[in-house]
Amino acid sequence: MNTFNNTIATKLINTSIRSAIFIDEKLALPYSDETDESGICRDLYANFQERGCSLSFHKFISSDIIAKDKIKLLASNDLLLLDWELEETEPKYSKSLEVLNTAIGIDGLHFVCIYTNSPSNQSTDVAYKICSFFSGNTSDKIEIGINKISEIITNEGDTLWDFCSLPNQKVLFKELTLYPDKARELNSQISKTIQNILSPNDYKLFRTILKDYFASKLEFLGFALNEELQGNTLRTVKPCTIIIEEQSYICLLVNNTLIFALNRKESTTEKLYDYFSQAIAQSYSFPVFMGMEIRSKLWMNNVFGIGHIDKINDEAFFYHRSRIKEEFIDFLKDIFNPLAELI
Repeated sequence: MNTFNNTIATKLINTSIRSAIFIDEKLALPYSDETDESGICRDLYANFQERGCSLSFHKFISSDIIAKDKIKLLASNDLLLLDWELEETEPKYSKSLEVLNTAIGIDGLHFVCIYTNSPSNQSTDVAYKICSFFSGNTSDKIEIGINKISEIITNEGDTLWDFCSLPNQKVLFKELTLYPDKARELNSQISKTIQNILSPNDYKLFRTILKDYFASKLEFLGFALNEELQGNTLRTVKPCTIIIEEQSYICLLVNNTLIFALNRKESTTEKLYDYFSQAIAQSYSFPVFMGMEIRSKLWMNNVFGIGHIDKINDEAFFYHRSRIKEEFIDFLKDIFNPLAELI
């Protein structure tokens, strides 16, 4: 990994995360007589204080509604620490996804750490559920599509739905969503496998069903096969694989919010900051990176109103760079010189 990028990212994280909030249904205030069922409140509070970051707590109850007051609660923070299972009833993570959806819509809240009871290097399950929830695919057609695929019989005499539901096939569908760099290869592999076990007419029927009921996306079919909760909110989700201490982890960039899932007992504040730093160094959006750095500088000089630099689209940014070429540096100077005078 580029040491220079890592150094910048570490500095950026340390200066950008100044306030955090922890939402859990089992919280206790750090210095209260309540029993800390979460098991981490006191240590978290002390560790964030040592880093010069304030940490507040919100005890979630099942009747909580993410209304304007909750949006205000989140909006004043740079980092959200969120328990993955806020509900006792299944699916236990449904309310967590609602809170996450609210957090993603808040400008300036760029970091979310989801605490789970699973090992941190097994965070793919959480990441996949988030991808499904933000797919925007909650049409009533899904159930009809499932029934129609179940009516297609393979050359082996099984239903196509049963074949696709085999564990090894479901894994391929999951990887198709979580590993974009392998998406073309996996898409081709899944399609060819299905084509090989169906008659030409049945394969044509399958493609029609996929188009009519799953927006022509094998990923959407995968969410149904894995029985994931699919939400009606469509957000841009970019899964990224990063390497930390020779282990691979999945982080998600949803709009301009970086999301990590960590085991609550394994994670320390130091590890939390380090993971975010390395995620930014290895995979984060350049315009967001740039906007956060400028906002950090302006904050330190009590300057506000810098606009929405971090909402610049990556593709648009680099498209203009390729078109303007030599004049691109002058273009950037025109944007940033007025800001530099304020810093």
